[in-house]
Amino acid sequence: MSGNWTGETTIELGPVLIAVYGATCVDEDLELFVDRHGKAALAQAVTATLEYLAGETTRRGVADDLGVPAVEAIAATQVIEQIIAVVKDHDPTLTDISLDVEMHERALTQAPYQRPDG
Repeated sequence: MSGNWTGETTIELGPVLIAVYGATCVDEDLELFVDRHGKAALAQAVTATLEYLAGETTRRGVADDLGVPAVEAIAATQVIEQIIAVVKDHDPTLTDISLDVEMHERALTQAPYQRPDG
């Protein structure tokens, strides 16, 4: 994975992370985020979105943590949130994560991916 990596980190690859990277080809907000901040920042955005969904931060807090403009972080986290909602039940790396934020059904219908049952 290309990008600006500083220090050491461990990334646990799972369906959500793979789906988010795949969605960069079909979602303009994610494509713009990667163009401006790199693929490494997108992995951090996935982690930060999970923290947001767990109620540990706000979307603006995600922007501060990532060091990106709030509007870009908010747009990216909204798309990532939609992907997480669709893929989470199929991702063994997220089995012990509880999400405290409710996802509106309309947001799910606009997600880059759709649930096979819906």
